[in-house]
Amino acid sequence: MTQRSGRRTQRERRAESEHKLVTATAALIVERGFGQLSLAAIGQRAGYSHALVTHLFGTKAALIDRLNDVVDELYRSHIEPAVAKAEGVDSVKTFIETYLRLVTSTDPIARVHVVLWAQAIAGAPDLRASRIEWDRHFRAGVAQIVARAAGRARVDIDCQNTAFVIVGLLRGVAMQQLLDPGAVSVSVATDRAVQAVRGLLSP
Repeated sequence: MTQRSGRRTQRERRAESEHKLVTATAALIVERGFGQLSLAAIGQRAGYSHALVTHLFGTKAALIDRLNDVVDELYRSHIEPAVAKAEGVDSVKTFIETYLRLVTSTDPIARVHVVLWAQAIAGAPDLRASRIEWDRHFRAGVAQIVARAAGRARVDIDCQNTAFVIVGLLRGVAMQQLLDPGAVSVSVATDRAVQAVRGLLSP
């Protein structure tokens, strides 16, 4: 009984350490960019040694892979239950509202994918493959929401194309909000985005 309890505590400690390191990674990327990221800086921000970061993740690439998973888990945990309660076009409206609320929050986990996406294009080609994979996965989820809103039994090419444009619209809004948050309120940007997407979904 005592041994099992000890092992469980060890797993909990590892999970806590990983969570702190992933959060520190996201915060540093949002603040400084991917190019300035190092395992030593991540450990220092999280309050751990460089050696522990290396022990848990091995490489910066492995840590970014884990960060991608955590970001996906965050968005899924908010978007899926919210969309499930909506019907028709309102499911897309709910998705847009939830996404923009998250990405404009102060949580670095919610914001970091926008920074990584921009840097994969401009200055960090080693990020490109993982960003393409993450974006395709994200768009596939949006395409499912679009299909549901349109009352279609499956995702077709039209749903995929619409999802591509919706993600592009939201990504652009998110980047502008992060760069110049005072330009337009999040609520106004959300309302306009919803109006634009309703037009895309009109028969």
